[in-house]
Amino acid sequence: MVMVMAYIHVILGDYDRALDRLEEVLSVPAPFSSAWMQADPLLAPLRSHPRFQMLLEKYEDKNE
Repeated sequence: MVMVMAYIHVILGDYDRALDRLEEVLSVPAPFSSAWMQADPLLAPLRSHPRFQMLLEKYEDKNE
């Protein structure tokens, strides 16, 4: 459900809240990984965001 909220925030353009939800998803064991998020077309608007890049780097080995 947290991932759905992240998608909703991205669609609404509220990238800071979307990134908060993504960090929440990545911080616990889940079927979502940083590699998956990098490839997810729904998260494309975040790809150039520095905080998104930091999250990918921070969690790249943890959930894969």
